[in-house]
Amino acid sequence: MEEDKKLILIYKEAYNFLEDKVGEDILRKQLDYYYSYSPKSMRDVFRRMIETLKNKQGYVNFIADVEQMESILLNFSPKKVFKDFDNDWKSLFKEFKHKFGKNYNMEIKNKRNAWVMYSKGVLSCSEFLSNFNSAKAFDKFVRSFFHNEFTIA
Repeated sequence: MEEDKKLILIYKEAYNFLEDKVGEDILRKQLDYYYSYSPKSMRDVFRRMIETLKNKQGYVNFIADVEQMESILLNFSPKKVFKDFDNDWKSLFKEFKHKFGKNYNMEIKNKRNAWVMYSKGVLSCSEFLSNFNSAKAFDKFVRSFFHNEFTIA
């Protein structure tokens, strides 16, 4: 019971912090979206995951809008991306550079470059998601971890 009280306190503090930063309307809108969002296809799951990759160390400022990547990422099909790029992150990087290079700092030889790490992450994500035939199968896999606090973490 004491653990529950701590979690409730943490939640309330986090909520208040975010509400102060962005306002109640924006926070409510984001939380409502989070609670109600349910991907309809593996393309939706892939799109969300590669969007999430941009959250690393402010990459949102260094990586283009994911929607502009649709043609490069083969209509966001993880299986097609995994098959076509064959785990060759340099080929994917070059495709990104061709399309976005004039707007972003893209150095293929710099292993810490945001686009290098993002390209590797996109391919890793496509490989992982290629193991699932549907969003429903992926959801079943994710929910299999909801047994206790150790598997949830």
